Amino acid sequence: MSDVFVDNIEPHCRLLFKPVGHCQTKGAHMDAWVPKEPFVREKICGKVPLAIFFHGGAFTIGSTHDIGFNQVKWFLEHGVACVSVEYRMLPQAQLSDIRMDLVDAYKFILFELNNAVQFHVPNAPEIDTTRCLVSGGSAGGSCALWLAHDIEHWNTISENPKAPSLRCVISAYPPVDINGIFASPREELEKKVRPAFPDLWKKMIKIYDEPVCCSEPYLDPVHDPKKDEEPRQLFLKAVTLSNTLGSFLLGKNPPFPDADNVTKGMTSSYPPTFIFCALEDGMIPVEQSFMVERTLQGLGVEVVAPRVPAPHGFLDMPAKCFPDRAQGWWDQAILPSLEWALKKLQ
Repeated sequence: MSDVFVDNIEPHCRLLFKPVGHCQTKGAHMDAWVPKEPFVREKICGKVPLAIFFHGGAFTIGSTHDIGFNQVKWFLEHGVACVSVEYRMLPQAQLSDIRMDLVDAYKFILFELNNAVQFHVPNAPEIDTTRCLVSGGSAGGSCALWLAHDIEHWNTISENPKAPSLRCVISAYPPVDINGIFASPREELEKKVRPAFPDLWKKMIKIYDEPVCCSEPYLDPVHDPKKDEEPRQLFLKAVTLSNTLGSFLLGKNPPFPDADNVTKGMTSSYPPTFIFCALEDGMIPVEQSFMVERTLQGLGVEVVAPRVPAPHGFLDMPAKCFPDRAQGWWDQAILPSLEWALKKLQ
């Protein structure tokens, strides 16, 4: 396996950016990494830009550890700081809550990140928070698109000072039009799951009594079979089986309004976007990515949308999950996206 690939990079610090009541971990955190100071001093001679990562996991599982560390490694080697951001997850949170968490994370980045990093990492380079990109796959890809949308929307309606726009977006296989993929009414969950799996149903419904969850790692180095029968894992399987994820995510039954489709709110001021179209995706139809491409093209926004012969997860899953194909995806798709993004951060 190429030395490009790594399974994990320990963060230089972990920061609580948003306290959350009745939460398993006291709130939402972000992990932060900064380039080595000698590299910064010798090669950059100034502030460093920032890459913001969001994890996937169907808005139900995932953590700051569940991102593409190959990209983190590459960015650090090229003088870009990185953060990986948590957010509240289903079923205790809905998309509106998640979007607020993303915005609050961005506010923290703008106003508090540098001081927080300096406290934990003395002599860390200063981060230029006006030069940020966002990146994510699956649910994380949707989060990246929504944060860019919400920053631009805020700048349109606010009389306060404008927030710095993101320099660019990297998104892979995002669900954007929930009507087209997860559109069964919430009642279908019990109708389909309870009669067929009564014992698992009793375990699953305990999730409604659990605290708010901002972190549930799914890329564990050693898989624990016992986790498969925990309420959160069972809930994810149940909403997938019953096709009801959208009803829980949006807090209403279908049909869902245009306001819940991120492409419907995009404007000509949307940041340049690199959207991966995974042609072998068996979870999120590739048409969802095509929709982003068509929308941005119609608005005159720069969009790069390579067709990648790859399955769901190729961007953010460890290379060892795809030992025979990861290098090709890196060379032909992922590395070009990082090089493209780096130019946007200049």
